[in-house]
Amino acid sequence: MPWVLVPILPLLLYSSPVFAGVSLSLPYLFIPIAALLGRRYGTAGFMTVLLGGVLALAPYLETSGGTFGGGIDIYLIAVWVCRAALSNDPVGALIGNNSFWRSPWVFAAVVILLPLSLFFGRHDLQDDIVVDVYISMLSLFFFALFIHGLAGFRTAWVVGGLAAATLIGIFLGIGQLLPAGGMEVRYHLDDLATSAAGLGYFFAGRIVANMDDTRNPWQHPYLTIAGFVLLAVLSQLTWAFLPELPPSADYVGLYGQYLALPLAALMAGYLLGYGGIGYALVVTIILLAIANAGSLLLAQRGLWVHAEQPLFCIAFGILGVRLRDVQTGGARAWPGGRWYVYGLVVLLFLPALFSWDELLKLVWPFIAALGAALLAACLEWLRRRLKLQDVTLTGEGWLKLVIAIAVLAAIAINARTLFDSLLGEADALDLPIEIALPAVLVILHLPLAYLARVLAEVWPKIAGDVRSIATIWRAPVG
Repeated sequence: MPWVLVPILPLLLYSSPVFAGVSLSLPYLFIPIAALLGRRYGTAGFMTVLLGGVLALAPYLETSGGTFGGGIDIYLIAVWVCRAALSNDPVGALIGNNSFWRSPWVFAAVVILLPLSLFFGRHDLQDDIVVDVYISMLSLFFFALFIHGLAGFRTAWVVGGLAAATLIGIFLGIGQLLPAGGMEVRYHLDDLATSAAGLGYFFAGRIVANMDDTRNPWQHPYLTIAGFVLLAVLSQLTWAFLPELPPSADYVGLYGQYLALPLAALMAGYLLGYGGIGYALVVTIILLAIANAGSLLLAQRGLWVHAEQPLFCIAFGILGVRLRDVQTGGARAWPGGRWYVYGLVVLLFLPALFSWDELLKLVWPFIAALGAALLAACLEWLRRRLKLQDVTLTGEGWLKLVIAIAVLAAIAINARTLFDSLLGEADALDLPIEIALPAVLVILHLPLAYLARVLAEVWPKIAGDVRSIATIWRAPVG
């Protein structure tokens, strides 16, 4: 029943504020979870990902309790990866058309367009909610480079193209383009760290497609993984040891590239298996400990911990392991019980990082989402029990889908009114906004869960009908 996850998936688009120097930003975990759902549940998993992530298409919602939405690039990657996971050959499904990704014009478009970000302004809503209309495609840029590597695009063109684009990004306005009307534009391929991460993604694609590429830096996995982990946490190290760097240091790459860590974890799992995941996790924790210890000992800063970074090591590492398994046809055992013990230790130490009140505010959205999923599971159990008693709802196939869409459309039309009303009710109950907003978002996603469940049930019949109609349409007249 993957559809019961539809109310939970929007919470993967959540980023917390900083509590005692610790923050939690989950959006990139949407990608490995989408791959898991597609591989495990097929079309039903794909529908769950497609509907459960639609909040990513909305603008950023900033509140005192954190940020939701605004991840269109992550959503597109997750849908792409999930769709490929349905195939017996996920790597081939990721590429699609080899000749397309080997085109120099496509590579030029990727380098020119995808590093751009567009900012259309901020808008204040009620109850201290701010909406940022902002579009960034940087993660899609890295993903496209990975696909270019899979497709066998020429290495010299990638190295030369990234070098030229990076220099242009640095020297033409130092990476900051002039506002265009009411829109601010920035070109993010404007520092050496981002360029290095781009090369890492490209060569990762090359090594996945061809393990015999001896000129590939991933042929030295331990050193390369450590290098990209360092690149990912470099901003924290710089923040701790070099707090007074001039703004120009940003273009040298001294502030690192956050998205290098998913790459390091993916390739650690792909090249070294579960031991590689542990290696990437240990290197990450050691570097974070050095950064925070230096900050405290030098009395320059406080703690700065991205709590999602260990989760990246595990989630993307397992994704790499499963990718290798699919390619080789082998089967690896899941991690031993000690990994669950390590996870329990982390959970026990969470209260040491947060006050109990802050910890409750952090986990409350996930408790609310879990409750919504359990409610959906109970409804499914009740439906099955009724069916065993020969009590079934009338209407199958198209009729059931039309009803589900009609319900969703009716709610979507009145979404703003419902949103305001639910927030008003929460305010009347004196619920803090950081608790009320996630709960309201979960409630508004319940119709999407129902639609995903209906699609999982009726999609084979509808797809067959569509194929039949297409066959009749293509048949010659007479």
